[in-house]
Amino acid sequence: MKNQDTHITFTTDTDGTDIAHVPVRNDFATIEKDDLAELERKGVSLNWYLKVANGNGYVCAYDPDHLGGNLTIARTILGAGQRKAVRYCDGNRLNLRRDNLYIGAFQNATGPTPRGGSDFG
Repeated sequence: MKNQDTHITFTTDTDGTDIAHVPVRNDFATIEKDDLAELERKGVSLNWYLKVANGNGYVCAYDPDHLGGNLTIARTILGAGQRKAVRYCDGNRLNLRRDNLYIGAFQNATGPTPRGGSDFG
């Protein structure tokens, strides 16, 4: 795994899961090491950033082939299709571990806008 340029660090979670900490702005996103390896295998950049939309931040990587050039990491991990909302169990958008992500109900423009722990990915 190419981590020398992005200063990715690795630890083991209390349940024994290997975790990667990927720099995002002045913080780190946490992701399971296997998911990070899969993203890298798919050619996803390991230079991640926080994109703010609708008052919410999303961990993204630049992808010129993706709509708008922003590939949302959480959506990619779950394989969320169009009109699918990715939610974060603990409300922390930097926690990209699978056990923290799930696909929830999508709110359209006429419905309530999610805030706090309820969000779109």
